[in-house]
This record gives sequence, C-alpha cells and structure tokens, in this order.
Amino acid sequence: MVWEMLVEGGITRYMVVFHSQDADQVGPVRSARLSDLYYAPMLRAILAHVGASNPVIERVRAAAAAGEFIDLDEVSHEASYTRVNFRSIPQNVYTSTARIRGTAGELAPVTVPALDFRTGGSAPVTPAEDVMNTIVIPYESSTRVQYRYDGSSGWTRTQGGAQTIDSATGKAVVANNIVVIYTDITTTSIVEDRLGSLSLDIRSRGTGNATIFTRGARVDGTWSREGNDMYRFVDAAGARILLEPGQTWVHVIPATWTVSSAH
Repeated sequence: MVWEMLVEGGITRYMVVFHSQDADQVGPVRSARLSDLYYAPMLRAILAHVGASNPVIERVRAAAAAGEFIDLDEVSHEASYTRVNFRSIPQNVYTSTARIRGTAGELAPVTVPALDFRTGGSAPVTPAEDVMNTIVIPYESSTRVQYRYDGSSGWTRTQGGAQTIDSATGKAVVANNIVVIYTDITTTSIVEDRLGSLSLDIRSRGTGNATIFTRGARVDGTWSREGNDMYRFVDAAGARILLEPGQTWVHVIPATWTVSSAH
C-alpha cells in the first residue's frame, strides 16, 4: 500500500506500507514528516526514516515514547540501513523489511486496522461504459499523476510524464485500487529545507469527501475516521465501499482540488 502525501514546496512523498508481503529492497528511505504522526499510529507501525526537521523529530520521538509506534530512525539505527552506490545523496539510503523488523526485535502481536476489502467470490463486473480509462490527480507540474486503466483489473501510473516502475522487478506499478481522500491541508511555521519551504499539516480525523476507483469504476462518497482507527469509506447511499484485494494507492489532497476521470 502506498500513501502519497503533499509536503513542502508542492512536492509529494510516499509512505509505503508493507503489511502482508516482505521486500528485500526498500528505498530510498527519506526523512519523516508531520503526516507520519497521524498515519503511523493508525497502522501500529514501525516507522523507518532518515531523520527529520528538528520540530518534527521531537514530535516523532515523543509519540514513539508514548507507544504510538516504533521509531526506527536511521540516525539512531544506522546498522539497519545501507548507503548504496547506485543512487546519489540523499536518495541513497536503503533497507529491507527483514532488517527493520530484526532491529525492532521481538514485538508483541498487534492488530492492524484494515480497509474494507472484498472477500470471497468473484468480483462484480463493471460495465464497459462505466470503466474510467484515465484518471488525473492535479498535483503541480512535474508531480502531476495520471493513471490509465490496463483493461483488466487496475491502472498503470505516470508522474510528470514518466511511468512508475518498481525498480526491484523492472515492471510497471499497477494499482488495483486508487483512493482519494479530500481534506484540509494547512501551512505551518516549520521550516523543512534550506529554501525555507514550510511543512504542511493534514487533517486526518473527522469526515470529508472521498473518491474510490476500483474494478475500473469510479465511486464518489465520504470518508470518516476517529482516533487512531483506519479510514472507512461509504458511497452516497451510505453503503461501505469495498476495495479489490491487491495494490492500493492512496492520495491525500486538499478538499478544494478536483480529480478528473474519463471513459
């Protein structure tokens, strides 16, 4: 599962979640952001990252000390990470899920709240006239995302005109579900880089509009979330929106944005 978040300067960062499969190569691992404070507790997660700005790292450490998640900062756990020679700094920090879990040690079993996935039986067939062949997430310039339906179960992804490829397999990433969460995103006073770019704060609780793309179709509805629970999505009639088992890509974007799709 990939959560794509807006961060400073109009760019996006991925929060990649490994919850049912392991990966021998994970990277590049980058610095933490405010959004990690909301989503890591929701996932009962081990948070792997490379430092953060001083105000953010203070909050990360405080949240970890309170038991909200496990903080595995590369700054403090350098042996769990490798600086590779095929990427330049700061894109050169890599690890694996086995190394991360190994460093975290023997963990007490936790129950990770789950999204609503369809279980059992064949998926309903989406009529051809309802299939969305293209989807556009209107990030700025080079971060603009477009999906194209692959004609079977999911969408291939491009960002800034370049197809998203899994470097471990050399194959195109195919999203079986695309979840769009519209919410309030505000600028803070936290400086994230040498350019003076300011960090963003994301409202992750309460309710708001949502758009779900699954089985080729578009479903508009609402999201809701309380505390550290997982998001719940319902359609206009109040029925749960079920996702297809498989790769899920989540976009958290401003409530004022419009996601376009076409047959």
